[in-house]
Amino acid sequence: MAAKILPGLLASVKEVIFIRLEDGDEVITKLKEVARRRNIRGAIVMGIGGIRRAKVGIFSPEKGKYEPEEVEGFSELASLQGNISILPNGEPIPHLHVVLGTKKGVIAGHLLEAQVQVTAEIFLITTSKTLSREIESRYGLKLIKDSNE
Repeated sequence: MAAKILPGLLASVKEVIFIRLEDGDEVITKLKEVARRRNIRGAIVMGIGGIRRAKVGIFSPEKGKYEPEEVEGFSELASLQGNISILPNGEPIPHLHVVLGTKKGVIAGHLLEAQVQVTAEIFLITTSKTLSREIESRYGLKLIKDSNE
């Protein structure tokens, strides 16, 4: 099956925003605050930094939910990637994946929560089109909707 290109979402870069999070900040909460304050309706998220504690989920298609794993103690935020889209109620929702390096090894998955330790440096690349997350998949996930649908 070929990859599905969403023609209604062919967009250009609107602006690039740099965010520095401070020790103790909760990543998802702060990204939601910035998205609300700047009326961000679609963005690409990239970042690095340090994390004090996190909850990372691995999705279980059979159960239709994320199975969380707690990460305690300092870890390197080697990669933060994802997007910010809008739910039907107008609320911004960051969909983020992480790679965390710990003394015991590496953990990767869907970011459920994370508290910064030292700093996190995050870029938001906002888009000219709204990313609406409202299509329910057969697995119970809300997917991004093509604006032509």
